Amino acid sequence: MSTPNSEQAPGSSSSRVWIGLGGNVGDVRSAMQTALAQIAALPETRIEAASALYRTKPWGDRDQDDFLNACLRMATALAPIELLAELKRIETGLQRRTTRRWGPRTIDLDILVYEGIEGTWDGLTLPHPRTAERIFVIRPLFDLNPQLVIEGKTVETHLDALIARGEGSEIELQDAADAWSGQYLQR
Repeated sequence: MSTPNSEQAPGSSSSRVWIGLGGNVGDVRSAMQTALAQIAALPETRIEAASALYRTKPWGDRDQDDFLNACLRMATALAPIELLAELKRIETGLQRRTTRRWGPRTIDLDILVYEGIEGTWDGLTLPHPRTAERIFVIRPLFDLNPQLVIEGKTVETHLDALIARGEGSEIELQDAADAWSGQYLQR
């Protein structure tokens, strides 16, 4: 298993990565499309697929507007720490401001799973903490790969458990994948 700082030579094999996108301040759909375009423009990176766009109830801090959430599957030769730095740069460019934990935001970009890498480093935990507990992450991941394993169980199993706990009412389909992301997908 490699480390989050592993260097990969240009042209070397890429790793598959799943990214979570969300926000609830301003024109979130536009911010997510801009983020998607900027992620697609990263060196040695290709967007493979995007989930549908979902409207979800806030998680943690309930006193705020609903969120829009989606996930991407991509291939990249960027090391995890490099990718994290690029995602933070994109968030900053889209006016992301941290007001309070789990609070309102224009955009949130998280590395959910980086193929073949697990662990905790300064500012990065892989897979992303609490992924399996959040329907706003698990439902869009289900669109991309129901058999993806997180914390020893498939996304499908995690989704079934969340629905059994009654969390299915916390999420609703907003737009099909190509309706919000189609022009950025490289086929």
